[in-house]
Amino acid sequence: HPADLEEGLCRIRDLLDGKIATFSVEKRYLHKSGSIVWGLTSVSLARNEAGTPLHLIAQYHETTENREINEKLRALQDRELAQRFTLANAIGGVGVWDWDVVNEHMVWDETMFKLYGLSAESSEPGYVRWTRAIHPDDAERFVQGFDEALKNATEWKTDFRVVWPNGEIRHIRAFGSVKRDGVGRAIRMVGTNWDITEERAKKEALKEATAAAVAANRAKGEFLGVMSHELRTPLSGILGYTDLLLSQTGLPEDVRDKLRAIDASGESLLRLLEDILDFVRMESGEMRLVEEEFSLSEFAWDVIRMVEPDAMAKHLELMIEVADDVPVTDTRDHHRLKQVALNLLRNAVKFTERGSVRVVISVEANRLRFAVKDTGPGIPEEMKSKIFLPFSQVDASSSRRFGGIGLGLTISSRILEKMGTTLKLETKVGEGSTFFFDLPLSKAPGRREKARVKTSVSVDSVQRDTLDGNFAHGYPLKVLAVDDSPVNRKLLAATLKKLGYANIETATCGGEAIAVLDRAPIDLIFMDLQMPGMDGISATTEIRAKEAALSIKSPVKIVAVTANSSTAVRNECFAAGMNYYVSKPFTAKSLAAAIIAVVAV
Repeated sequence: HPADLEEGLCRIRDLLDGKIATFSVEKRYLHKSGSIVWGLTSVSLARNEAGTPLHLIAQYHETTENREINEKLRALQDRELAQRFTLANAIGGVGVWDWDVVNEHMVWDETMFKLYGLSAESSEPGYVRWTRAIHPDDAERFVQGFDEALKNATEWKTDFRVVWPNGEIRHIRAFGSVKRDGVGRAIRMVGTNWDITEERAKKEALKEATAAAVAANRAKGEFLGVMSHELRTPLSGILGYTDLLLSQTGLPEDVRDKLRAIDASGESLLRLLEDILDFVRMESGEMRLVEEEFSLSEFAWDVIRMVEPDAMAKHLELMIEVADDVPVTDTRDHHRLKQVALNLLRNAVKFTERGSVRVVISVEANRLRFAVKDTGPGIPEEMKSKIFLPFSQVDASSSRRFGGIGLGLTISSRILEKMGTTLKLETKVGEGSTFFFDLPLSKAPGRREKARVKTSVSVDSVQRDTLDGNFAHGYPLKVLAVDDSPVNRKLLAATLKKLGYANIETATCGGEAIAVLDRAPIDLIFMDLQMPGMDGISATTEIRAKEAALSIKSPVKIVAVTANSSTAVRNECFAAGMNYYVSKPFTAKSLAAAIIAVVAV
């Protein structure tokens, strides 16, 4: 009902904001027949471990009849008791009682006897008989509430349990209205009882469903972590050693071609893995946005560089157009924004056989517009809505020319929805497509500021020609590599040696890492997270505690190296005192970027 809507919305907002854990409201609702009905709605909220709201779970119980009888009872207090009995029996399921306070005489209707498992022929109603039927654990509260209502109140409401003669326990809700004489003394109380056993059972089921939803979401998050770790770990070895072999000189060209094929296949598999994990995270409500300032022009060049090799192989022209009134910097989650831009660019390059692919950043109607334009085949009208659905592609036949599982646009759309915008498409068959989205300006148009000094380094900004033995001369550090996997530990050490770091210390768990730190000066630790014994988070926490106790002025730099790439794990790493984060599979480029970043901190 419009008159009751705002209060209900306020309660839901309080629930989402964490001000209340659950709520129940009795409000009017508009029936499709045009009539107005009353209903009691109980609402609960399931959240994940990080506190993110997942599901609103509600139970509705119609109370129109109960309200009608209570309202009619009030209006009929001064009429004959027989009339009230007739009314109650006509409605059904609601028992009516009348308590003559002066004469201490109580009358029950037939339904009251049924509610207490009694027969009217064998049981005489009365206040004492009534209280004897109440569950022992509820009796004192019942009596106190009843007596208090007679002394001070005009109404009495309560829930309690009753024990039937056969031992069955039922839940009852009672309502009473007190009538007083001219000096305020209670002379009569008339009221109703009705059975709420089923209602309570539904509430318990609601609680269980809420708990189950939270547990299922937790299990899904744990599964994602395990899947990420188990799939990324072997990929780390494949891509890492391939990268090391490709950097060697004197390899026969046919061998180098085979290595490039392995590397390309591994990168393709990694992108598929990332898409699947991202999609499941979004379905679980696990994705969160982290805002930070970044340069828009650097952002555009970063994403262009990542698709440049594929575009060059097809002789496509890659272009960037940044309008003059676009601000120098922007503030939002540029990692997720880059994920969207890369998905759009990779699709544009993949489906465009000739011509160009352009990234255009402009200001339209006081909003920042990102657009990716291509000269590809275009998208038929009947497919325009389908391509945004999970696992959908323009060409889904078994002989389709292009790879992928059709999640890129779905993921991009959901990221943008979380940012408060929508991915849009303009296309014409034979002339190309433009995917674009608009975001609120975080800075005034035309404001040309100097970009702030970045505290993080893009992996793509580290050039391959710097990744040689001379890199370590620019960043001289004593390094400790910690990983329980022999393959990854050796790969980590070999990659660091490629960058020029010699005499690298190694450890297989957090405890060994602390022991190395106690006996040797270490500047930088590359720390795996999941390890037997003491894991990376626990080791970092202990290292930071020791440094604080000793008032060490130059704490060791710690970089997390892990196959679990979720935001929650990243936040846990930084909360423990780690300085940077490198995802598996790692390469010389990603390790070099981490070194540059932690040295700059």
